[in-house]
Amino acid sequence: LFYKTLSDNVQAAIPLEGEGVAQQPLMHLIRATQSEILKLIATWISKSENPEVVMENFIPPLLEAVLGNYQTSMPIARDTQVLETMVTVVNRLREHISGEVVKIFGAVFESTLEMINEDFTVYP
Repeated sequence: LFYKTLSDNVQAAIPLEGEGVAQQPLMHLIRATQSEILKLIATWISKSENPEVVMENFIPPLLEAVLGNYQTSMPIARDTQVLETMVTVVNRLREHISGEVVKIFGAVFESTLEMINEDFTVYP
């Protein structure tokens, strides 16, 4: 996934250059691209007519790339669109994704809670 490549670049840049790199124009473009990718995926999933095929062929690599990145990223690099996309995925695929809900919840809950507890004004 192109999303994973972008995420890997952001994750590599922050430890090398510091958190200030996240405010640079190139990083804003990369992060905006990531958000748009997730919005496109969420739209496609919400319009899909065969949830079984989506679940079997598309969701496993999506979860691996997106949730893995969200969980291991520094808070400044996390994209709220990940949460919105996961809501769309679960709502659309319902019983087809029930076996993955614990994995999804586990990947986003603790990471997001840490961000909120750390600074509620920055991460509302």
